[in-house]
Amino acid sequence: MAKPCRSAGKGYDREALQPASGKRRSAYNHGMEKMTTAEATKTAARIPSGVELQGPVKHERNRAIDVARMVAAILILLLHASESYATAGGDLVLGRPAWTFVGNLTMWGRVPFFFFLSGYFATLSLAKLQSEESLFLKKRLKVLIPPYLFWNTVSFMLMWVAVTMGFNLIGNQRTDPAAAVMRITGFGLHPAGASLWFIRDLILCSMLAPLLKRLGVWILIPCLALTFIPDTPQSLFEQGVPRISSLGYFGLGMFLAYLPSGLMTQLFPKAGRALLLCALVGLAYAVWDFPRPGLAGVSIGALAIFLAGRFISETFPKTGEWLGANANASFVIFAANSPYLAAVKQLYIKYHFVDSLLLYFAVLTTLFFFLCIGFYAFVKRFIPRALVLISGGR
Repeated sequence: MAKPCRSAGKGYDREALQPASGKRRSAYNHGMEKMTTAEATKTAARIPSGVELQGPVKHERNRAIDVARMVAAILILLLHASESYATAGGDLVLGRPAWTFVGNLTMWGRVPFFFFLSGYFATLSLAKLQSEESLFLKKRLKVLIPPYLFWNTVSFMLMWVAVTMGFNLIGNQRTDPAAAVMRITGFGLHPAGASLWFIRDLILCSMLAPLLKRLGVWILIPCLALTFIPDTPQSLFEQGVPRISSLGYFGLGMFLAYLPSGLMTQLFPKAGRALLLCALVGLAYAVWDFPRPGLAGVSIGALAIFLAGRFISETFPKTGEWLGANANASFVIFAANSPYLAAVKQLYIKYHFVDSLLLYFAVLTTLFFFLCIGFYAFVKRFIPRALVLISGGR
């Protein structure tokens, strides 16, 4: 490795910069011959005197963000499990369905967290690529579209099997070819994978990201407005119409990238205390069953997920390391939980395996979580090319 010059004003030591003799010196000279004088001068001008030459700087992944992604995926799994538990005949929690309690407890911030995060990184990616917006779209769509179509296809096939076997499913049960196309694409009907409307909306938001980026910080105003106007009616949402709020949350995430780096750490130096405060707000919503919160409440829920990622990483480093290392399995958890839980519910209704419905769902939901991590690890090790289908290649 090159060493800084020890003599003042001389810049780099020429001997230190020279490669070893023999073939390496020959290769070095061959490369220098190709460089024009202007290029050499331009390159030298970028190298400050007294600084050691190194390769490209490798930016380590933010472990807290990876842990937060897994926390959000777990909360989504818990919400859907509690919904299946409630519709299968489970007990009420404080006089209301279990899924309502879980949703209020987390301030409904799970999916918006992913929109905020995706918008934030979209701004950073576009800034890095500068004028190469088509490259950004190519990368984003390559990550999102294959797993979206794959998991919708799997979900539709499972739905077709369930309908054929006579199970009574919630929602539209059409399995004809036209319905298959609409279910798999998510346009005309709700996506076959109940959770995958988020990916559909994220694809559309990503396609608009280059245009939104041109607004700069002014993106705050229109996207803030989108979170205040009435959202897409449920009847239209079931017909495959994207949520209006999705673009609002995504755009606000893009705006967050303009804020000073490290601001969240400065505002909340003690992640545990801030997380506790957010949890108390969520608990109040859950106990008193307040109406579903708007942007302010959802932001608290999303903030709590981010703080949970930081808190776990800082307080329980080994747990944080394990969760962060398996963060990409969160896509599998997110995409596969709906068909899995639907099957779990239908099988219980038909066969009544155990007396305790709560225990039944608790065990099988926990099992599903670890199965997803194991499945992802298996594919990553033995069939890495299949990752593009199950998790967008990550």
